[in-house]
Amino acid sequence: MIGLIIALDNESKNLMSILKDRKTITENAFDFTTGTINGVNVVITTCGIGKVLAASATALMIHVFKPKLIISTGVAGGLNRSEVLDIIIAESVVIHDFDITLGRERGLLPIIDRVRIETDDLANCYLLEAIPNARKGIVATGDQFIASDDIAKKIVEYFDASACDMECGAVGYIATLNKVPFVAIKVISDSAGESAESSFMNFLLKAASINSDAVIKVLPLLEKAYC
Repeated sequence: MIGLIIALDNESKNLMSILKDRKTITENAFDFTTGTINGVNVVITTCGIGKVLAASATALMIHVFKPKLIISTGVAGGLNRSEVLDIIIAESVVIHDFDITLGRERGLLPIIDRVRIETDDLANCYLLEAIPNARKGIVATGDQFIASDDIAKKIVEYFDASACDMECGAVGYIATLNKVPFVAIKVISDSAGESAESSFMNFLLKAASINSDAVIKVLPLLEKAYC
């Protein structure tokens, strides 16, 4: 089984609409829907916005459903480096607002003791094969919708990120702690600069549609490798 963790209903509805043999199970605050897409067994949760919800949903999914691979997917900001509707395959993810100072590098995470959370190399090869117009990059996660050129610039300077969101770093952190392979597919909905809010509203549905199509294409390849 492959797990899909998505923040918003608008991001997940295309995948949910083609899910066959669906069954919804509620665990604590989260609904998990199992079924098949292109014959591939999946479990999908729409976790809500932010790192806490994403981490909680990931931990529950791993505990209850034991997926062989987790995909964090949805839309992201482009940090003035990626164009709207670009598809980004995360080579790694970072948590840009984690900073305990005390002589430690910004973003350095406890237990794993590193800044970058690497995504799964084999799965990334399949993603790039199935989605040839995608490109690899670092995705930076934090509990903030970035709509500032200055903040976007600082995230790029610190982490060399190509995109930003509010969930996939947390998903990757929990997956890594639990030794579950993890990847992230993100479609750019806005620049994460001063025009981010209006761009997000204008391009959310189109970006989500592109994202769903990308996930649908790659699932059969991932199933052969992981399930």
